[in-house]
Amino acid sequence: MSSKQPPRADIAAPPVSAAVAILEFGRLLQEEDQRHNANRNPSHLPETEEKLIAQLSSEKSSLLKSVFNFNVGKPIDPLALRVLALVSYLQLCTNRLTIVISDVAKAVASGEPAKMIEARRTITQLLIAKQLVLRDHTSNCIELGNPMLDLLAGGKEATPLEITERELWRRWQKEKAAEAKRKAKASFEHLPTAKQLATKLAEQVIGLDEQVRTFACRIALHQRRAALIRAGNDPGSPNEALLFVGPSGCGKTWLAEVAGRACGLPFGAISSTDLTCEGYVGLSVDDAIKQVIVAANNDVETARFGIAFFDEWDKKRVSGWETGSRDVAGASVQQGVLRLIEGCEFQTGGRRGSYDWYPTTINTRGMCFIFAGAYIGLDELLGKLGAHGIGFGNRQDGSRQQQFLYEALQDYGMIPEFINRLSGVLVFPSPTVPQLVQIARRAVIPSYCKLLAASGADIQIADDGIQLMAECALESKTFARGIKTVVARVIEDVVYEERKGSIQFGTAEVARAIEAAGMGSVGARTE
Repeated sequence: MSSKQPPRADIAAPPVSAAVAILEFGRLLQEEDQRHNANRNPSHLPETEEKLIAQLSSEKSSLLKSVFNFNVGKPIDPLALRVLALVSYLQLCTNRLTIVISDVAKAVASGEPAKMIEARRTITQLLIAKQLVLRDHTSNCIELGNPMLDLLAGGKEATPLEITERELWRRWQKEKAAEAKRKAKASFEHLPTAKQLATKLAEQVIGLDEQVRTFACRIALHQRRAALIRAGNDPGSPNEALLFVGPSGCGKTWLAEVAGRACGLPFGAISSTDLTCEGYVGLSVDDAIKQVIVAANNDVETARFGIAFFDEWDKKRVSGWETGSRDVAGASVQQGVLRLIEGCEFQTGGRRGSYDWYPTTINTRGMCFIFAGAYIGLDELLGKLGAHGIGFGNRQDGSRQQQFLYEALQDYGMIPEFINRLSGVLVFPSPTVPQLVQIARRAVIPSYCKLLAASGADIQIADDGIQLMAECALESKTFARGIKTVVARVIEDVVYEERKGSIQFGTAEVARAIEAAGMGSVGARTE
């Protein structure tokens, strides 16, 4: 005995959705149009049309009402319903590549000339209302507009039935931005504190404890600001813009570079000597931003929160104002960086004849800017203003010292607009002999040892030799760079002759290297 039960007549079939009913009506119109004239029987279409109109009129969907433009006092236009149903079926349920306006008008009018004129007029009205659109900007092929596609898909928030390449790219970008916000929110808790960052910097930066402490606080704030901006919650605080003042070789660039590596921030440095106003011969401020983008492997979103380092910034002092001429290499360059510090949409590249022909747009909101220079003669200007030199060793009133420093910077040639946008000024003192000895032992010599170890050489420099090169570097005011120059001269024979094994260097070898480097005669000291 079969267990299969016959269908019950009192159980109604599940209701058909409006989208399916529209497509089914479009299928009937297409089948009727494909029949031979002798076999046509359009009499069954009005009955199906009336049922569909009644179903759509009973729906409580605002999207449905906006597509078919009906309300209590205005019923659904049967001709517009036929046009939209037929185009929907042809576009979504067949493999037809083009839908020609004349074919649609002929099908919905059943070939009657008078109705075809009304059908063409209805199609024009639907095009004006954007329920239909011209395909590929042609004048005879049509396709569904976004409102009808949204209706058939089940609403604006549903997965679309068709999607263009541009819309797909927009959705990908939106998803990518949302993912970046989620990662930024998750990574905010794992950012290093200022104390942790200062400890890490102090391992490689010698003799600048107070500068390291201040700079670690600024970088910690910079990272938190960047995390909030990534998460779409811009705190509104200005970008970090710091001025490093100190003699050449005192560690200005090194401190910023070490901080960039410690925090994983792209670091781009440029010499300000060649910077000029936009449109003149030489580099412009966008080249500094380009260096940050290159350091970030051309990832603009990562470069946006990097460090832009302008070295030799004191060379951009104001000059030529008394003659009335435009200062294209001084004040104009300072004015050029103001908008970068404020944060703006900035375009770099795109210049003819250069390697970066294609322009790149970057938002500098969230970038850290550092301007460094020796500012030779600033001490004298401070003396005239009543201060007693610059440096963190000077224990006079902080606010008054800062006031003197800002006035001296303005007298030196920095424009007031630039000075007012600085979030801090770090003064770097000249290193002492003991600090230079530590720099040689902990940084310079180990780096060269690691370099020569690859070829099988192990160099060792006597303590007296290290003391001697530190004293000469201080006297010649070359500081850390002087240490590097002497060590490079000391190992020159080792590199040239490709010597291997353990190699000892005493005071005599260091003295000869100092004289060869042009850092003075030390014959009397070695006797």
